[in-house]
Amino acid sequence: MNFKLKSSATNLNHIKQYKNTSSSKVNYQYPSENIYDEDEFTKNSFSDKLENSMEKVKEQIQQKLDEKKALENSTIINIPEEMGNGGYTVTVYQEQAWAYDQKEVYDLWESAGANWDNGIAVYDDRYLIACTSTFGNVGDKVDFYLEDGTKIPCIIADIKSQEVVPWDTNPANEWGHKNGANILEFEVLGETFREYGDNPGLNGWFDEWGGQRVVSATNLGENIIKESNI
Repeated sequence: MNFKLKSSATNLNHIKQYKNTSSSKVNYQYPSENIYDEDEFTKNSFSDKLENSMEKVKEQIQQKLDEKKALENSTIINIPEEMGNGGYTVTVYQEQAWAYDQKEVYDLWESAGANWDNGIAVYDDRYLIACTSTFGNVGDKVDFYLEDGTKIPCIIADIKSQEVVPWDTNPANEWGHKNGANILEFEVLGETFREYGDNPGLNGWFDEWGGQRVVSATNLGENIIKESNI
């Protein structure tokens, strides 16, 4: 087989043509401004995430501090085993002539929209109730606990009388009416009470509370009347 070499001048010319052709195909791309914009966006996004995380941490710390403060100010009241096993009673809230601190609570409730939860008056997501002074004063926030651990968050709207008075000839003992059997007396809407025909805990009206003893209470050391006057 015979190979025929081209002249060096011809080869050199081909090499030059190839280089020129190759270089013309190279398309140089320089960074555009969009790349820097994306970097800036990423930086801002990271800063936002970091800021949100720090805010959440602050909220969690504040929540723990509030819980600690509440625990320090709270008073736990354990109810004797022979008490608190008689269900619940009611007062029709809007059909009473309230006075003194009881009226202040009523006015706060009314100014907040006079809200009900299935026929029980609520303020600040707490049920308005009457109980004895054993558990606190009118306006106090008190959490009552049932034997299965259920918490009933309340505000004392009225104090049950513990001595014979014209409006109550059958007073409560230090725990409640019926010799301490009825700890909680809910402030209710008359229409709802008449609809169910019985007290909460019966006939489908807060059945989850029915048949359970009220075992303890925690006064949180907070009073809505005092808070409203600050």
